[in-house]
Amino acid sequence: MLLIKSQNMDEPLDLDEQMRYSLFPVRPSLGTADGFFNKTNKAAMLHFLMEDVPEDVPYPEEAFYIQDGNALFHALFNLPPTFEGICLQALDHMVAKKHFVFSTDSYQADSVKAQERLRRGVSQRYIIGGPATRKPSDFKLFLADDGNNTQLCKLLLEVWASKASASRREKCGTAVVAVEGKAYRLESSGGNVSIYV
Repeated sequence: MLLIKSQNMDEPLDLDEQMRYSLFPVRPSLGTADGFFNKTNKAAMLHFLMEDVPEDVPYPEEAFYIQDGNALFHALFNLPPTFEGICLQALDHMVAKKHFVFSTDSYQADSVKAQERLRRGVSQRYIIGGPATRKPSDFKLFLADDGNNTQLCKLLLEVWASKASASRREKCGTAVVAVEGKAYRLESSGGNVSIYV
């Protein structure tokens, strides 16, 4: 509409010159004209990546399994009563893979993802005092708060690096945990777990 109006003036603007500049206050890849962040749906690209792949490709024995940690948290059921139990249950899911990378979201206050979560709604902030803290009655609602997720991810790393998880960890090969943008490699031997950044 602005382009049409610019040509109806007594002295029309030069379109070649005008089109060198953005017509939006922010680039469409970053946000909408009314100021909301724009989020791309990465899952929509999956069918393009998979369209040339034959269906009977065997899973390589030495391949790394990459797990979306937040998706796993939402998929857990029959949860133990404490946060330590929840972390160990998540570890049990992962050690079934020979080598794995367990990656969780980073929670930046002004990110596109944070804006999307605010639109969905948040839950009450919960304080995790340590591994023995009892889980809330509605665990899914607990996961709706970024602060709760951050605490859970940090506790998960602490529990997975503890002696309580050493025997479980020895059942698999390489284990990498990515929490808050940092990757940690966990190695287990003789009932102890070593952690490397």
